[in-house]
Parts: sequence; structure tokens; C-alpha cells
Amino acid sequence: MDIVRLLTQPYFLINLATLGSYFYTRKVYLNQRMLNMIDAFGLTREISIALVFSLIVLTRYRNNSSLKNFLITIIYYCKILVMILVAIGGNFAALGVYIGVFVVLWFMVDLPKYTGPTKMIELSGPTFQSLFDPKSRVEGSANERYIFCVFYANFSFNSILVD
Repeated sequence: MDIVRLLTQPYFLINLATLGSYFYTRKVYLNQRMLNMIDAFGLTREISIALVFSLIVLTRYRNNSSLKNFLITIIYYCKILVMILVAIGGNFAALGVYIGVFVVLWFMVDLPKYTGPTKMIELSGPTFQSLFDPKSRVEGSANERYIFCVFYANFSFNSILVD
């Protein structure tokens, strides 16, 4: 799926607009002195936290099965990042507004629908064995099958199973 077409879906547009409002909130409502404090590495507190979150998101890339899932993961982590930065900025009223908006978005905006292949075969032990067992093939007959495939399972809903 093309990245531009993917990002123009309502889920991504609404969430990106909400996350983009952080820059306005930062300029108008947050304590700049708290966000611009310099840490031991010479970076501002805001940039240091954003870099840590970027590293966490990049480590999650391996566990996502598609670009769409990775972008959804980025949005979830950016929401957490915005809430942390607003809390550090010292405006807890703005933090409450962001939490309220994110909860409303969670209820109102659906995740993008899956648009990939829909032919799925549920495999149990015997059916899996019958597909790949060379004894079930008879050479030279109409029943002869050659199956070449890669079996890949990704359980994005449970990161423990993916490791």
C-alpha cells in the first residue's frame, strides 16, 4: 500500500492532527524553562525524551508485520510521549485535555481495515501434515502436488510470542 494513501486514511489523519497540536500547546501553554533544561549530554530534556522514545519505537519495528501496524505503533508511542512532555511542561490542565481527547479518539476512530489477501486456511496438525507430507503425493498422477511455501506466523497482539 502506498504510504501517502495509507496516511490519508481517517485514523491516521485525525491522530496526526491531534499529535501535531502538541507544538501549539508547547508554545502557548507549557513552561519552556522545564522543557529546555539541558541534560548531561548537552541536549534539552524534551529532545532527550523524544530520542529515547524513538529508540523504543525502532526496536518495535521488528515485531510488526506490516507498515500499517508499525505506523499504528508509532502513533501509540507518540501519544504516550505527548502526555509525558505535557506533564513535564507543568500544565496539568492540558494533560487532562490530551488524555480526554485520546480516550475519545480510542472510542470514536476505528483502526484501518485489513486490505490484504483474504484466503486463509486454518491449519490443524493433520491438515498441516497432509499439505507438506511427501508420502501423500503420488508421482505422475493428477493427485501429485508440489507445494513450495514459507510458513511465517506473526502474533502482533502478543509480543512475548514474537520474540
